[in-house]
Amino acid sequence: MDRRTAFVTGATGFVGSFLTAFLLHQGYRVVALVRGPLPRQRLTEVLCEVDGERLGPTLAARLEVIGGDVRHAQLGLSEDAQRWLSTVVDEVWHCATSFKFHPCHRDEVIAHNVTGTKHLLDLTFRWQQSRPVSFFYVSTAYAAPLREGVAREELAPVGAPARNLYEWSKQEAERLVVAYHERYALPVTIFRPAIIVGHTHTGKAVRFTGYYEVLRAVALLVRNLEVNLGRQFDRNLHLRVRAQPETALNLVPIDFVVEAMWRVSRASREGIIFHLANETPVLVTDLFQYACEELEVTGIDLVGEESFRARPMTSFERLFERRTRFQAPYLLDGPWFDTTQFRACVPAQVLPCPTIDAAFMRRVNRYYLAILDRQFEAIPLTSVSSIVPSATRPGQVSLALPPGGGLAS
Repeated sequence: MDRRTAFVTGATGFVGSFLTAFLLHQGYRVVALVRGPLPRQRLTEVLCEVDGERLGPTLAARLEVIGGDVRHAQLGLSEDAQRWLSTVVDEVWHCATSFKFHPCHRDEVIAHNVTGTKHLLDLTFRWQQSRPVSFFYVSTAYAAPLREGVAREELAPVGAPARNLYEWSKQEAERLVVAYHERYALPVTIFRPAIIVGHTHTGKAVRFTGYYEVLRAVALLVRNLEVNLGRQFDRNLHLRVRAQPETALNLVPIDFVVEAMWRVSRASREGIIFHLANETPVLVTDLFQYACEELEVTGIDLVGEESFRARPMTSFERLFERRTRFQAPYLLDGPWFDTTQFRACVPAQVLPCPTIDAAFMRRVNRYYLAILDRQFEAIPLTSVSSIVPSATRPGQVSLALPPGGGLAS
């Protein structure tokens, strides 16, 4: 059992919560930074979701929770708290992030993802003056530079293309991490997980972005049709989605990601950037098929731009596209991720990435759809029915939107 002390940011988030639970089970002492009111209560509730039970006394005794915010200098911590941390922390795991991507959120994203990373690097550098401290940064595989269609385990050059504000902010943060390594010899590691989904065996997750936003958009369309059309709904969505069917999406289970990070952290390594990606990615067409099977619907066609030029989008199609703006580019193009440096540390025979097949996606989809069902039950039917069916030609579904109308959420 390990007796090291890890300082974890973003501990109530998806990666941070599963990482916190994993480290506790490995014997670590964990000091978690949580922002907002009642930080320990909030984290305890999330950890109960992760572990499926109350945090036992043995683990709870090794969990410290302190209030703070990466957006603030010194994380908003008191001098006493900083002094204490400088005497106990062996590892810093920076998981906190903002997934917002719209340009109107630029200042907020920079504050979380870029400035927040610098604040934590500054603090780690200060702590390193009195004891060895390693800095582990959780980025995204989509911050990688592309060369000949392959995402490399290298730092993206300044001005490298990014699909959105989120990817750009991760590239900027990575450059900061590498700069502190080069200037101050700070021991750093950058983890780049691909698209993270639920636990391999349970499908469990605690935050729902990325793939889940697409599944949610489909589920909401189905729910609206069920409420509005009742028995007239033939389970055919008649929905075109702008996507390339043969695009490979790189999904990785959360338990694989967390264990992979921990194994790299304990291994002898030369590089500092590691792709935590799936060597057997799943095709977009298969993902939509798995979702349709679980929702018991048909009628999702993956099409190119020419389809919408030939026939304008329906109201449903516009709403679906609006709800999946962040995910849309990833449905059209998916790079292959180089994992050479990662597999040099953690061979596939030691930790294989689970196959993303129908059985796996059934667990992931069912777990999330059960949560959505509970949310739907709490929504009045008048809220769900904000989209009103209008007359259509046989076999076609078209919806007329009231002013300001939209999908129930």
